Amino acid sequence: MRHASAAVLLVMLGLRAAAPAKAAPVRFDFDGDGKDDPAVYRRETGAWYILQSSTHTVSQYAWGYYDATPVSGDFDGDGRAEVAVFAQGNATWSILNLASGATQHTVWGDPDAFPVPADYDGDGKTDLAVFYRTTGEWQIRNSATGTTRVQTWGALDPRPVPADYDGDGRDDLAYYVAVLGDWFILESSSGATRRYHLGRTEARPVPGDYDGDRKADIAVFDAPLARWQIRDSSTALGRTLTFGTSQSVAVPADYDGDHRTDLSEYRPAAGRWRIRQSGAGNAVREEAGAGLWLRAVQAYAHGAVENLRIHCHGDSITYGKGSSTDGPASGYPLLLEQLLEGAYGGDVTALNYGQSGESTGDGVTRLSWMLRQSHARVLLIMEGTNDHVFNRPFDTIESNLRSMVRNGQSMGLFVVIATIPPVVPSMRPEQYENIKAFNPRIYTIARDYHIPVAPVYEYITSVPHWDSTLMEHENGNHPNDTGYQYVRMAFVNALAPYLASADLR
Repeated sequence: MRHASAAVLLVMLGLRAAAPAKAAPVRFDFDGDGKDDPAVYRRETGAWYILQSSTHTVSQYAWGYYDATPVSGDFDGDGRAEVAVFAQGNATWSILNLASGATQHTVWGDPDAFPVPADYDGDGKTDLAVFYRTTGEWQIRNSATGTTRVQTWGALDPRPVPADYDGDGRDDLAYYVAVLGDWFILESSSGATRRYHLGRTEARPVPGDYDGDRKADIAVFDAPLARWQIRDSSTALGRTLTFGTSQSVAVPADYDGDHRTDLSEYRPAAGRWRIRQSGAGNAVREEAGAGLWLRAVQAYAHGAVENLRIHCHGDSITYGKGSSTDGPASGYPLLLEQLLEGAYGGDVTALNYGQSGESTGDGVTRLSWMLRQSHARVLLIMEGTNDHVFNRPFDTIESNLRSMVRNGQSMGLFVVIATIPPVVPSMRPEQYENIKAFNPRIYTIARDYHIPVAPVYEYITSVPHWDSTLMEHENGNHPNDTGYQYVRMAFVNALAPYLASADLR
C-alpha cells in the first residue's frame, strides 16, 4: 500500500479553540488536538479522507484495499488515532502511523470473525480484537502483555458494542440484540453482568459518553424516526432527541473536545456531515464531505456495524457489462451496497463475483472456493443467461441453480435467487423466449428451499418500452445504467423484509 497526502480547504462552521488532549484512548483524533475528526473511507480504492480539526483541511491517505474494513484506533499509545484496516480475507491488520509514517502488518484473528479493536486492558493503547457473531466468542490481544484473552459473551445474534460502561478506563465486553432491544454488558471492574432495555429492531446502537461522566452511555439511533434515545449513566434517566433524517448514518464522537459525545449524522448520498456540538450549546455545524457514497469510519465503531457481506454470484450481468463503465464500478453489486449503506448504516459490503460468459455449470464449479474467499453472510444468485444462448436443457440449468442454493445454505448463508434478466427480443428472439419460459422454475426452486426471489425479469419488463430504455443495444444481452437500477431494486426489495426484521442485522 502507498501513502499519499493532499490538503483541501473546507468552509467550517462553528469551530472552537482546541481543547486539552483527552486522557482516554483515542479512536478518531487523527491530528492529536483533542477533538475527533470526521473521516470517510472509499472501499473500492482504499482511500481515506480525514477532515482535520486542527488545520481545517482534508488529508488523504491511500491505505486499504477492496476487501478491508477500517479499524481506527490508537494502537501505539501516542495520543493520535492511526489509519488502519483489517483484511477479512487473511485476518491481516495493517496500521499506518500518521505522525511517523511507520507501518505495521500483523496477521492475527480469523477471517470469519469481525474486528472489534478497543482498549480492553486499560493501558491507553487500542488492542487487536475479533468477535464471532455465530458463537459470541471474543478474542483479544492485550497490548500491555502480548497475551491473548478468549471469552464468550454473546447470544441471540449479538452485535458487539464494546465501550467503557463502568468508567474504570478499560473497555467492557458488551453486545446488543436488535430483535429484543436489549443490551448485555460484562463490567471489567467487577465482573458483574448488566442487562438494559433500550431500542427496537429498527434502531442502531450508538454508545458514547453523552453526559461527560467518563462512562459510556447506552444509546440508540432510530433511523426511520431520526430519533436518538440515550440513558445517561450519571443519572440513570433516559432522554429522547430528534436529529438527522431517515437516510442518515449515525456517527457520534467528541468533535468539539469537551469530553462528551456529540450527536452527529452523515448522509452518504450527499457527502455531508451534521454535528450537534455539546460544548457549544448544541450548536449544529455542517461539514462538506470528500465525495458521494463514501463510508463514515465512525460508523464501524459506534453501533452501526452490520458486518453484512453479500456475495453476488453470476455472469456478465452481475459483473456489470453494458453499464457505463462496462464493469463492476457501475454494476448492480456496488449500486446495491451504496443504497443499503445509506439505508441501514455501517459496514455493508456487496462483493462482485460476476464472471463474463459463464454458464450455470461453470458457476457451480467455482462457487465453493469463492464462498470460502468472500466470508459472506448472504449469497445472491443470478445466472442462466448464457445457458439459454446455447439452448441447454432446462433440467440441467435448474439442477445447477439448485446445486448453488444448496451449497450456500450448507455453509450457513442466507440465499436469494433472482429471475434471469430479459434480453432484447428483436435482437435475441430465441434466447428471450427461452428465458421467459424458464423463469417460472426459479420460483419453484425458491419455494423448495424456502428462500426469497429477486424478481429482476419482472421489474425490467414491467417498464413500458423496456427493451429500448433499459437495455444496451450493442449486443442486446445486458441492462444499461438505468436497467441496472431496476436490478438493484429487485434485490433490495427481496432483502428488505429480512433486514427490517433483524434476521440479517
